[in-house]
Amino acid sequence: MNNSGLIKKHLIRYFFQKNPVLSIIIQIILILLPVLLLWYTQSTAGFFEILGLSFLYLLPPIGKITIITAGMAIGFSWPYICLIITYVDLISCLIILWNFEQISQVSQIRIWVEYFNERGEDLVSRYPWVRRHCFFGLFTFVFIPVQGTGAIGGSVLGRILKLNSRCIFSAVIIGSILQSITLGFLVYIFERYLNINLWYLVGILLIVFIIPSTLSLVIHMRKRTGSRIKKD
Repeated sequence: MNNSGLIKKHLIRYFFQKNPVLSIIIQIILILLPVLLLWYTQSTAGFFEILGLSFLYLLPPIGKITIITAGMAIGFSWPYICLIITYVDLISCLIILWNFEQISQVSQIRIWVEYFNERGEDLVSRYPWVRRHCFFGLFTFVFIPVQGTGAIGGSVLGRILKLNSRCIFSAVIIGSILQSITLGFLVYIFERYLNINLWYLVGILLIVFIIPSTLSLVIHMRKRTGSRIKKD
């Protein structure tokens, strides 16, 4: 690595490790700017619909394709709703990369981190090439629309595997963009050429995603509780 690269690396480390306040300010700006932009460009109803969809997207059982379908059913174009969801992925990835250690210590969030960890380790055990081929493996992990993958799961897995932050961010964002475009276009095809009512599709997707995910989370919580009892 040349001198300029070393200087850049140390500057980034200085800003985000030695100045946590600056990191928090940057994260707040990255969250508030698009919110303000939405407020000025959308109607009141549209503003709260986008915020609601963005919040629901962060809940693990829902799934990206469900949110994209719901957004299109409300009336948003598929490129627009995909752009919104991709930005949520970007922010989620950055927050995890900058605050993973702190997030892991919060008891209310730790269970989700452990859940993503368990799902990630399960997928890596089945597909060991994810670990061997860092960038391509993590990109594929994010791109495949399976419960426990996606931007949040990919960012957590990248941290667990101790991958470089630049590699994690690049793989997560590229995977998220391509996944959003693919899913959004597929839903558009279903609506345009097959004349499917998107709200029916949302209902089907909720059943498909929520029931298995809820069972998986319940099993994880029972295992976690059982291991604690054994330790005691």
